[in-house]
Amino acid sequence: MSDPNSNEALLATARERARDGATYWKDNWEWAEDDLKFLSGEQWPPSVKSERELEQRPCLVNNVLPTFIDQVMGDQLQNKPSIKVSAVDPASVDTEEGEQEELKISNRAGKKDYSLGEVFTGAIKNIEYNCDAETAYDMAFQSALESGIGFLRVLSDYANEETFDQELLIKHISDQFSVIIDPNAREIDKSDAGWVIVDDNMPKDAFKEQYPGVEAEALAGSTDQGEWYTEKTVRVSEYFTRELILKEQSLLSDGRLVWAEDLEPILDELAAQGITVKRSRKVKTYKVIWRKITGNAVLEGPIELHCTTIPIVPVWGKSITIKKKTIYRSLIRYSKDAQRMANYWDSAAAESIALAPKAPFIGAEGHTEGRETEWENANTKNLAILTYVPQFPNDPGPRRDQPSAVPAAELTMASTATDKIKGTIGMFDASIGAQGNETSGRAIIARQRESDTGTFKFIDNLSKAISRIGRLLVEMIPPTYDSERVMRLKFEDETEDYVILNQQVLDEQTNKWVTIHDLNVSKYDVVVNTGPAYSTQRMEAAEAMIQFAQAVPAAAAVMADLIAQNMDWPGSDVITERLKKIMPPEVLTNEEREKLAEDMPEQPEPTPEQQLQMKELEVRGMEADVGAAQAQADMAKSEAATAKAQADTLIAEMKTQEAQLKLQAIDQGVMAGSDGYAQVKELVAQAVAELLAAGKAQ
Repeated sequence: MSDPNSNEALLATARERARDGATYWKDNWEWAEDDLKFLSGEQWPPSVKSERELEQRPCLVNNVLPTFIDQVMGDQLQNKPSIKVSAVDPASVDTEEGEQEELKISNRAGKKDYSLGEVFTGAIKNIEYNCDAETAYDMAFQSALESGIGFLRVLSDYANEETFDQELLIKHISDQFSVIIDPNAREIDKSDAGWVIVDDNMPKDAFKEQYPGVEAEALAGSTDQGEWYTEKTVRVSEYFTRELILKEQSLLSDGRLVWAEDLEPILDELAAQGITVKRSRKVKTYKVIWRKITGNAVLEGPIELHCTTIPIVPVWGKSITIKKKTIYRSLIRYSKDAQRMANYWDSAAAESIALAPKAPFIGAEGHTEGRETEWENANTKNLAILTYVPQFPNDPGPRRDQPSAVPAAELTMASTATDKIKGTIGMFDASIGAQGNETSGRAIIARQRESDTGTFKFIDNLSKAISRIGRLLVEMIPPTYDSERVMRLKFEDETEDYVILNQQVLDEQTNKWVTIHDLNVSKYDVVVNTGPAYSTQRMEAAEAMIQFAQAVPAAAAVMADLIAQNMDWPGSDVITERLKKIMPPEVLTNEEREKLAEDMPEQPEPTPEQQLQMKELEVRGMEADVGAAQAQADMAKSEAATAKAQADTLIAEMKTQEAQLKLQAIDQGVMAGSDGYAQVKELVAQAVAELLAAGKAQ
């Protein structure tokens, strides 16, 4: 806690800012408060209500305005904004081939790489999940709908009681009237505000217990501390200031931009790596300081936050600017008069109908003589019989005046007022589920779209607020998550993974510890996408896929796993994995095939008995193979002998034919009677006979 005496000027400035800011925002606060009271049912002016109650006249409140609030809230709940981060100038690293590739961070298992933008997106979704940011967004949006003003904030806190690691949180400020923003801020999201005060009233007993030694009363002689103290409470405020500073920025020879204050301790190490400072320049930037104060003391702080804008984010309703002053309005602000008119005419019609049975009796003087009490109570008590005093023969007695007709004029005006409520809000029957004059589906959709267009500004303002939340988180994550730690990443499809940030590894070349997986190495863009929730998108995708499969039956076999994957019932993921196992491998992606290979069960080791049986089967198989080979060899040998015999026979036949040809030649060339011829012929015939005999023997 700071010394109160050393902060007199700071506290005086804070008190003055709080007073001037409250004056500036007073009109918006009053209108917002009136909107909230009106929504809660305080819809009759107090003086009119008191007068009618004294006269025992009805003051009906048929409050239809929450129906319109609920409808727009429902639209927002079905179209959740989501933050997506992408790197403006992605950091790159050198590959082994000497090429440049985008820097990525591996998951803890080392099987998948994520870009820095994907890491930021997953980390932000994890932060939103841990602190239930969806509820904070919903509550801030509801505040904007109901009063025109809502607030979100980003803050840090220790992860748990057993660590010094901090984590970021997104919270909703429940009391929108406790936030005072610098009136000089001109940006729509007030990111340029020079100061912001968030008030809280603390019971004096609790204050004295938490801050002993600090005065719980205004200091004597003070003229501007009275509003900070009451008889039972002390006003305790979070005081944010945004201060302009000059910082020196250096451009290194490797292309990095770093602050000089961060560079100084590592100049020697950089020089050893051959990295030098090419040039430097002075840069205007901001630092944000947080303090907790009361009227006469600084209770906590100052603490410098890890951001350059104050982490208080407004969620506005619709707005109009008049002479540099912006008025923020709720969804129902211009519908209050129409609702009052509907209440009045409903009350008038009810009063008229209720009074109809109480029409007065008309009788002659003397009819009720001696029976005055009975006739005076005739309209308030259920009397079995009323007697009268006849004033002449056949006197019919008192008669009741004719009751008034159904109040058609009042009912018509009440119906007109209901239509005016819809018109001033910009939402009609089709958008709130009522049956309208539209008959075709296209006409109904057109009327619903017209209503959505009229109220879309509220959802758009929430998206802009969440976009600024994203920019704050991108700025605050690196310095907050600055130690080595495992961070969970959550993704849009409800899956998750883990990465190690700021991991310390030993560089084998330099023998020094270096930090890898550092997020503070690039600049990032933040985009907020608004649309149906992921579960809704899955259901719509499954329905569209089924229709496509029906239209193209041949495609059904290769998309069955995708259809099951998008089904929203228990066990769909199991069926998806089973279907992938029977899919043709060429249809699956490389990643899916690798995952299937990893999931294949390992074969158990065979028992000794099984091993012996396998050996016996192996030996028998080898013996069968040898027998088959021997049979094949014998068959081949037999076939070879047969082929040789056939060849010898063919040769013998050829020689026989040759001898016969020679014999014919002799017959033709020699005289038939010659002795020599006869001898030769006999010799040849004998040779031929021998050849034929040899051929037959073979």
